[in-house]
Amino acid sequence: MCTVDDEPAPTWFNVATAVGDRLVPDRADWVLLHIRTRVLDLVRSGRRGPVREAGLSDPKPGEPLSIVTLRHRDSDLEVALRQLIVAMRPQTGDPYGSGRVTLTGLSRLASQVDPAHLRAIATDEDDLAHLQRLDLGSAVIVPVVADGVTLGALNLVHSERGAVDDDELATAEDFGRRIGAALDSSRPATARLPAPPVSVSGRSWRPPLDGNSVAAARAWVRRTLPEVLHRPARPDLAADLDLVVSELAGNAVRHAGAVARLSLDPRADTIRVTVVDDDERAPVVRHPASDAESGRGILLVSALSSAWSTDHDVRHGGKHVWAELAL
Repeated sequence: MCTVDDEPAPTWFNVATAVGDRLVPDRADWVLLHIRTRVLDLVRSGRRGPVREAGLSDPKPGEPLSIVTLRHRDSDLEVALRQLIVAMRPQTGDPYGSGRVTLTGLSRLASQVDPAHLRAIATDEDDLAHLQRLDLGSAVIVPVVADGVTLGALNLVHSERGAVDDDELATAEDFGRRIGAALDSSRPATARLPAPPVSVSGRSWRPPLDGNSVAAARAWVRRTLPEVLHRPARPDLAADLDLVVSELAGNAVRHAGAVARLSLDPRADTIRVTVVDDDERAPVVRHPASDAESGRGILLVSALSSAWSTDHDVRHGGKHVWAELAL
């Protein structure tokens, strides 16, 4: 989590994303990092300096919590997990999980997740079925603290019972302190600039409110590509672009609920496609097992693109994920 002294500090969202990369699957089957929404507001405002200097107080009951990192070893279960947690609308002071730990600053260890506990936190039978599908065996939840202020909570969950004990709790609490310190010393989110605007020769599109937005995005790109290209392109460009758009738009629908906007922007030797959504989390390249049925989307985007990255929209929230394909 720390940086070398002569390297620039990473941005806040770089640190948050790295939490999942470092902890799954080596330290847990899935990891969830909840941060107080008030903290995120300070991050987006671009304020520099420690949280104490920003005037951030200790958490109060009823503060909303935001998901800044969510990673599951099974990408399909990760989508279901996120939908479930968002539907619960977590906040400080909840009698379970991140809400309780964030408010009290006290860690929780469950060497086995009791079925009665799942029934207590489920809002209905559908939620309970989703929770049971996640195969929760044991868990540890610890506060994420910076400069004496609790920013949120880190959840490390294992599928097998008895996977956590007092030693694991101590390790997790150390992770919480290190993550808080890394977030506190990172550059503000404004260090990540919004994606460059579409050029005058580019095109931008918003999907319809109903229907299959991924299919609509692919159709729009196929229709628009000839309109924005002003030079010959390789014969397989349209097919490669179709795959990249399918993966990026599909990710936006799976993880953010919808595609907010899509654009095509011709460059000197490339074409850039950008997908905008309302989720803060950046996509990552996964390397799933050979028999896994999913999890290769961004790996495919990386293989087909000459460059790709994520830009956080610090003013409005969400992110721009873009990929450039050689002409």
